[in-house]
Amino acid sequence: MAIIKYGALATEIRGSVGGTTFQSNRYGFTVKNKAKMIIPGTTTQNRTKVGVSMMSKAWASISQTGRDNWDTFAANFPQYSKKDPTAQLSGQAAFLKWHLASYLVNGVATAFDTAPALAIPADDNPTVTIQRSGATLLLNVVYAPNTGNWQANYFMSRIVTESQKFIGTKTRFITGGTALTGSTNITSIWLPKFGRLPAAGEIVNVGVQMYMSAGGIVKATQYFREVVI
Repeated sequence: MAIIKYGALATEIRGSVGGTTFQSNRYGFTVKNKAKMIIPGTTTQNRTKVGVSMMSKAWASISQTGRDNWDTFAANFPQYSKKDPTAQLSGQAAFLKWHLASYLVNGVATAFDTAPALAIPADDNPTVTIQRSGATLLLNVVYAPNTGNWQANYFMSRIVTESQKFIGTKTRFITGGTALTGSTNITSIWLPKFGRLPAAGEIVNVGVQMYMSAGGIVKATQYFREVVI
């Protein structure tokens, strides 16, 4: 913050110009960087916050045997923190992570998983395309080996340009379900989130978060930069 003095030509300035705010306070007339606006949380963001709170309470509500099962799972099948790749998740963190992934699609569980899987199913690799067909936008996903032992959450960004950075472009939750090859009409989901539909040749970023159908592993989200066909 800087303190300023006015002369004969300018006696007072108030308000903001660009990223600078002029104001008066007990120190006199001051200038400072304009405060960033807080954007209200989206429905998905608010839902996730509620989910985190509920899952934290759920951990305390399950039996000691259930907590022990998750601790054993976390030790046998290590997963690591997104912010610190060297930090292995505890049983509680693994419990929260898996249930939150499921919560995005299925809502609050009526019964929480207290017996995570004892084996990891065969990996299933997605290939994604975004298709504009008239007034319809389709999310097409092909899985190999297409076993259905995984669930998937799909996230998409607004339309981006060729020069925009891929990493850091925010994606929003679109839909999810069993990770099987198929096509989903996402027109009614896209429009309220992003406005107009992307045209063929425009670019959107797509994230695919896969997690085991039975309690356990949540894979790191895979990102795809897709040219709409």
